[in-house]
Amino acid sequence: HKITYRITTLSPVLITTNIGDINTVNTGEFINGNSVLGIFASNYIKKKNLKNKAHEDENFYRWFLKGDLKFTGGYIITVDKYKKKKNYFPLPLSVQHEKNDEYSVFDLLLTDEDDSEEIQTKALWGFGSLEDEMVETCEIKKSLNFHHGRDRKTGISKEGLIFNYESMKEGQIFESNITGEETDLKEFVKTFEKEQIVYLGRSKNTQYGKVKLEIDRDIKNFTSEIEGLDIREETSMTLLSDLIIYNDNGFSTTDLKTLEKYIGLKIKKAFIRTGEVENFVSVWHLRKPSEVSFQAGSTFLVEIPQKEKERIVKLQTEGTGERRHEGFGRIVFGWQQ
Repeated sequence: HKITYRITTLSPVLITTNIGDINTVNTGEFINGNSVLGIFASNYIKKKNLKNKAHEDENFYRWFLKGDLKFTGGYIITVDKYKKKKNYFPLPLSVQHEKNDEYSVFDLLLTDEDDSEEIQTKALWGFGSLEDEMVETCEIKKSLNFHHGRDRKTGISKEGLIFNYESMKEGQIFESNITGEETDLKEFVKTFEKEQIVYLGRSKNTQYGKVKLEIDRDIKNFTSEIEGLDIREETSMTLLSDLIIYNDNGFSTTDLKTLEKYIGLKIKKAFIRTGEVENFVSVWHLRKPSEVSFQAGSTFLVEIPQKEKERIVKLQTEGTGERRHEGFGRIVFGWQQ
């Protein structure tokens, strides 16, 4: 089952990434599941006055540590004047346009190699929707602010040292789901307010990070982030979030053979982008060790035996790989047709 949460940015929000030069702090373009988990976990500790005993609370342990609830990453949505909502997701890397014609779009995962040999293409970056042979993209609005570097001991600005802070602008809405058993979700919505003002991301003690967080009380069945898809015997598998998998030695890897073991399916074709995942845990005041990952938008052509369809639906519901309760490993089958 699922409940839906929405985050509206009330001030610029800075979700730090590892890209950029030494004097620039760049922002990600979505609200990662780990940040959402952290907001609710911190709120729960305050509500129950748990302090250093949070892990001894049964609900806290199951929801936030064991992973009985999964907090998926929030992506941009738009709402038109008729209050009709549209969700956008990381676009598959195989969806590309001709170099000199951005309106001529191909899905190279599903295009015969002979037909695409003569075509020079560029990937469509960012977020979008695929529907009725149309691709619609949605740009995340950002701003760039300049700040003086400060001496940590004195608190005084360092002359000549300037940092650039990139952030997501206020007034944008991000949405996703918290999934789990119906009984857990019923208890969860009783525990937390329907709407609250919270802070997330970097520099939230200054002018950044103020957001409105809303959770729906309506608990619904959950099969996929994208509903109504046709899963065929040869179909696409698209990553809606970064995916972390471990090899036999316990190290993170982007080896396709290891991924085949995780999903139990043969991969015939792949368009992948790899990166590193690194999170800061505020309770520890430390970063988690970085891990290599398949990045969101990586896409694969897989074979699905007819008898496997029920397992595939479960795989799509539960996700795959490691740290799924933090929103990693979200996959969807048949989005690309």
